[in-house]
Amino acid sequence: MLNVVHYIRLQGVVRDNTSQSLDMDYLHVAQAAQFCSAHFTSILYVELWSSEQIKEHPSIIVGDNVSPLDCICDKDPERGRDVEDILREAYTRLQYKDAVSGCGSSYLLDSLTRVSHLELEGQWEQAMQEYQLQSKNDDPTAIQGLCRCLHRMGSHNLLHRYLAATEKTSELLDIQYECGWRLGQWDLGRCPQDDLYEGHHYDALQATEEGDLVRARVSLSRARTCIATTALAHASLESAMNLYPSLSRLQTLQELEDFLNDNPLNQDSVKLLMTRWREQDRLGYGEFEYLELVLAQRLVLLRMASSMFNFNVKDELTYQLEIAALARKEGWPQVAGNCLARLATFSFDKPPCIVLEEARLHWAKGNREVAIVLLKSLLRRLEQDTRGGEEQLVQRSIALHLYGSWMVETKSENPQNIIDQYFLKALTHLEDLAESREKQEICLEAHSSLARFADGQYQNLVHYTKSAVFETKQKGIVEAQVALEKIRKEPHTDEMKKMSSILSRQKSIDTLEVENTEKEKNNYLTLAVKYYCQSLQRGDKHNLQVFRLVSLWLDNMSHEALADILNTELGNIPSYKFLPLLPQLSARISNDANNPFVYKLNKLLAMCTLYSVKQSRVLGAKMLLDRLQSVDTIAPILAQMNKLSEALISLAYYKFGKDRGTYIIPNTEPILRIKNYDRALLPSFTLPVSKSGQYNNIVGIHSFENKFEYLGGVTLPKKFTCTDTNGIKHALLVKGQDDLRQDAVMQQVFTIMNMLLRENKETNKRKLLIRTYKIVPLSQRSGVLEWCRNTMPMEDYLVSIKGAHKRYFPDDYSNNQCRSLMNKACKLSNAERLKVYLDICTHFHPVFHHFFLENFRTPGVWFERRQAYMHSVATSSMIGYILGLGDRHVKNILLDKTTAEIIHIDFGKILPTPETVPFRLTRDIVDGMGVSGIEGVFRKSCEKTMSVLRQNQVTILTILEVLLYDPLYAWTITPSEGFKRQHKDQGPIRDSDREATKEVNKLAERALTRLKQKLDGTEDGTVTSVNGQVNKLLHQARDPVNLSRLYDGWQPFL
Repeated sequence: MLNVVHYIRLQGVVRDNTSQSLDMDYLHVAQAAQFCSAHFTSILYVELWSSEQIKEHPSIIVGDNVSPLDCICDKDPERGRDVEDILREAYTRLQYKDAVSGCGSSYLLDSLTRVSHLELEGQWEQAMQEYQLQSKNDDPTAIQGLCRCLHRMGSHNLLHRYLAATEKTSELLDIQYECGWRLGQWDLGRCPQDDLYEGHHYDALQATEEGDLVRARVSLSRARTCIATTALAHASLESAMNLYPSLSRLQTLQELEDFLNDNPLNQDSVKLLMTRWREQDRLGYGEFEYLELVLAQRLVLLRMASSMFNFNVKDELTYQLEIAALARKEGWPQVAGNCLARLATFSFDKPPCIVLEEARLHWAKGNREVAIVLLKSLLRRLEQDTRGGEEQLVQRSIALHLYGSWMVETKSENPQNIIDQYFLKALTHLEDLAESREKQEICLEAHSSLARFADGQYQNLVHYTKSAVFETKQKGIVEAQVALEKIRKEPHTDEMKKMSSILSRQKSIDTLEVENTEKEKNNYLTLAVKYYCQSLQRGDKHNLQVFRLVSLWLDNMSHEALADILNTELGNIPSYKFLPLLPQLSARISNDANNPFVYKLNKLLAMCTLYSVKQSRVLGAKMLLDRLQSVDTIAPILAQMNKLSEALISLAYYKFGKDRGTYIIPNTEPILRIKNYDRALLPSFTLPVSKSGQYNNIVGIHSFENKFEYLGGVTLPKKFTCTDTNGIKHALLVKGQDDLRQDAVMQQVFTIMNMLLRENKETNKRKLLIRTYKIVPLSQRSGVLEWCRNTMPMEDYLVSIKGAHKRYFPDDYSNNQCRSLMNKACKLSNAERLKVYLDICTHFHPVFHHFFLENFRTPGVWFERRQAYMHSVATSSMIGYILGLGDRHVKNILLDKTTAEIIHIDFGKILPTPETVPFRLTRDIVDGMGVSGIEGVFRKSCEKTMSVLRQNQVTILTILEVLLYDPLYAWTITPSEGFKRQHKDQGPIRDSDREATKEVNKLAERALTRLKQKLDGTEDGTVTSVNGQVNKLLHQARDPVNLSRLYDGWQPFL
């Protein structure tokens, strides 16, 4: 029946590409879908029902701080509660935890749903307290919930005792059997039920322990049958998440079968088994919850192996320690603690590796005092151990580095003492070790930590030397010297001698302090640069530190000691690590052969085989090109690239008729002579970095089509097609009279932001990224861009001739009417402008949710694409706010018709009216998020993104600080220039008048200061949490007062 309803509903979409409603109650369809465990379908029909309610009942007004779901619940509480229940159950079953928080607040009214929400959020201790209160009445549901909490918290001993005195349901019996095998309690009876998976699993393990391999295999088979007939038979196949628990159980059974097949066991067979386990884990896993079950059984199997023969204890200890470390990192402290507790029974004297992991666990749990005491005790023990050996040296190095890091975080010791007694001493011990992978990893972390700490101390001293206190001290030295000169000319009375002595002594003290401060600052600077270099030489884990290294280099170009270190260390850093910085480094090309900085820079750029020509740096660039052209392998590449660039610039400036349309490229244009260029990279292709420097996978250019499409605009944008050497066609866009360097820099920043988001587990699993595209500036006034395939401007979908607003609300105000009303109101008072804006909103309804219904017709794809859209909007909003991106009108936002992600374009414009919102979160943008609006997925995604940005504040500020040193890049226009442009007209104006000769842009420094305030959450002078900051931004972005003050071209009503 669901398929029939779905088929009929789609006929309107297929026929006229319009999502039309059927004459039926979609809420009943949603309930039917929920009964069939078709959760994506139930969510889809809840959304359809909700949009009907909003359309049919104008009294439902969706306000700034109220979601559509809350409005529906206020109007019809009974059916609203049904909607909330359907959404909550569907998202819970699908395990989309972010979405659950957007399913309304009615769950707070009932104790059972309230405690279920605590379980879903992973707040097991609070949930256990709630269940304890309810279990006093012998409520079976509360007792089962209490057992679930104890099980999830890893308190299996306590749970085992509790279950022994409790009447057991099937669920409790299942938990008891699992507790039994986890604890190695093999005295439970045989499984009494055919459909009890853990009972059969326990039987199989019990039989293995007793050596009855026949019974073990029979029980294994029954356990598999149980999964197939109960779990998998009734699982919804709409989402793979429903299969994870069953797949995890099947993996445990397979590993148990492998263990049985290896009998009789010996040292080599168990080692081979552990090797297979590690290889399996390297394939990756989703949630640790499912891996933990597998790991727990492995530990049981290792204990069995130990009882069967004299298994090497060290191997078992190492593996358990690996599990403890993994559990700690994944946020499962009880599992890690259980592993360590078992390890403590191996010997009376705990090995250093166990104490180290115990200390780390206490630190992770917030027990910092315990962690420090444990580690300090271990250090004393290791210092007194005179046996030496590689293992002792490794443990000592790790402990010293860890203790030093904790001292840095707690600011518990003198900075120089931390460096000398911990970081440098750790490195000294490592020097005595033979080369190994473990040594490389420890060295990398030690060098990186030392560099960051020394850099932090250097920055503190730089701030101090710029402070009023330090300036006063310096001024006092000068004044004291002047006073002493005057005293020497006066008669030598006792009073004068006394005054001279006091002034001389004070001057000496202040002078010594100033000199020591400068000396200390220089020492920390050279130490930071040295160890940043060595960290970059030793591995790729901290490659983003190259930005900080270059920042320190550019900020201290005349520092002699620094120059000596760079002469020694710079050439040992792989050149590919500098590739993200080439646009900024190339801007400093010069032909000043006597300048040590220029010499090192040009040498570095030659290593990276850079080609770059800049206005006042032509001579330096030509010298570099001459050097590169003398290399036989590079000369042909440069020749083709030069001809390609000249041809593209010529096309960019080619003049033709002013009407939009397709034009033939004349034969005189050099672009048509570009044929079979196999050495010049296709401009839109991003070539992966090769660490070896060998690039044999160049995607070259076969030819260009002899026509282009003019898209309209003063920059003469021309869309044309290129066929690459693989025969694939690519659309490109070339612009003339336009400075694309700012756009290129923003793509550079986005790429690095994506690196940070991928490194964080929470944002990576949500796929929170900002979409990028390739931009290649060809000159100061032209460039070529990658054409984003399968995209359309948001404006085209919403308000074009066949736009969604006209199709779904033909009686509403037109887009032009709305713009005209806002334009006329721009000179009115703020209160009158707000009144006009609210009137427009009343007569202009959001329609963007139809985009998903029209383009993604199956419930599963519709759901996934809407999730991708919300993630995309959240990420771009947070990053856009931090970077201060403006001009986000609907022409500058593209929609990917395949993935539903948004792509921001055109970052080089300024607005004549200052923007009053931090990012675009207008009614149509929110409408695409469904009945929950900004609650749930979108809000959580914003918080996760902002959290990563704030955690990586130092890295982000360093990256943007390096951009500050690009003499060819201006962050913004001067106030006077802005005033002149404001009064020209009401349209966006291109700011391309760059001051290429300025070394440091003072406006950029102020921009960085404001950016730091945003990353600190102190933009308004008060410290706010991540959640508080995001909440405030979402309110500002949707506030009608703010939106009513924007200029009409921004179209805030869309």
